[in-house]
Amino acid sequence: MNPSAASSRLLTKALLLCIFGFMVVQSGAATEHELTRRSVGFYILVKANLDSERQVGLFGYTNLPPGAILGVAIYDRIGTGSIKESDDLNIVVPANGVFRADLKPKQDHSFQRSMVCSVSFMPTYPKQPPSVLTRTGDVGEFLGESARNPQINASPRVKFIDTLTVVQ
Repeated sequence: MNPSAASSRLLTKALLLCIFGFMVVQSGAATEHELTRRSVGFYILVKANLDSERQVGLFGYTNLPPGAILGVAIYDRIGTGSIKESDDLNIVVPANGVFRADLKPKQDHSFQRSMVCSVSFMPTYPKQPPSVLTRTGDVGEFLGESARNPQINASPRVKFIDTLTVVQ
């Protein structure tokens, strides 16, 4: 056997072993993330800051699939009789999950501290892209379980995610 051919084969084997090892490590990281998502489910984190009486700045993160559409609204308080103070706003989730938006009040309304900001994801409204429904389920069956995630809510027909934060 030629010494240079033997060393070439050894180098090829070492290179293939390194590539294979890298692939195993990468798949392990993806599996760990996937296990975390499966144990908690999907979620939305959000912060709302009062920029002025005419604007609330929203900053958040979600692990929902890219392209998911979030509904955002600001209310005067929680509960029966609450009044929606903001114009309708939908946010499309970007690939990295980080989102920002500026909310405007309805005409003849103004914002103040301690109002309630709601950010929600519903698989049925507004119409979600097929790539999102593949991951969340047509009626939210893959969103997670309410026993493990306090943001999971359900109606008789559909599961959805709703998170509330106080305007600061």
